[in-house]
Amino acid sequence: MNHVNGATYSKEAKVLASRAAQQLRDDWQCRLLVEAKGKNAAIVLAMLANLYYEAMEVMLRVCFPTFERIEPPLFTGFARILQDGRVVCDYMPSKYAVQVNALVYETEAELIKEFRDIADRLKFSDADRKAMFADLKRWVSRDDRIKPEADA
Repeated sequence: MNHVNGATYSKEAKVLASRAAQQLRDDWQCRLLVEAKGKNAAIVLAMLANLYYEAMEVMLRVCFPTFERIEPPLFTGFARILQDGRVVCDYMPSKYAVQVNALVYETEAELIKEFRDIADRLKFSDADRKAMFADLKRWVSRDDRIKPEADA
């Protein structure tokens, strides 16, 4: 029996938990979280935190065992594409400050290229690529270049 955080776990329970953690680590979301660096890491974190809010803490603890909490600077909320094509998102440079519509990428094509390159490095399957780009599309929740159709 092992004691963790005041609870007692059997060896079998520890093995099962470890196996579940490894399966989660193998999912595209965790692989993406671990692989992304610099600004792309901040973007991945914002995207996953918004789309997988309930699972985010578990993913972070599995990917980064010493994880305690997310601290600024960080991107927050959903992204949007401005009329001139720039991709923006709210940015928190510090705990009590928010910069609205901070530049994330100069163009949508740059965003796609960055994520395509990461998917290539990780050798994502076609299904994982489709899922990642579907989530990326959900995270970019507004495109100001698209004009709403006038009511007839």
